[in-house]
Amino acid sequence: FRQQDGWNVQSKGRGEGGQRWEDIRTMPLCHEVLPLETLSREDVVHLLFGKGPKRTELPDELRSEIMIDEGADSPAFSFMKADESVRHLERSAAVLDTLVGE
Repeated sequence: FRQQDGWNVQSKGRGEGGQRWEDIRTMPLCHEVLPLETLSREDVVHLLFGKGPKRTELPDELRSEIMIDEGADSPAFSFMKADESVRHLERSAAVLDTLVGE
């Protein structure tokens, strides 16, 4: 119970009555409920564990299931880069919507 958080806890002798809320609280407790935010599974994993290493090539498990045209002009990493750009733009749009909504 820290004093800077609004607590004033005084020790009482043995046999005295217990502490009451009014005895130990010096200022009202203010709890602001923030609005809920919907996140994707990937965003939740990034919040919990941080960003993983950058992919430089397609994993072998996916390579066997996806038909890849090796001669195509746009390899897989350019699609991942585009996906990253879209996610960044979506986050920026959400921030702008929040700011405009205030």
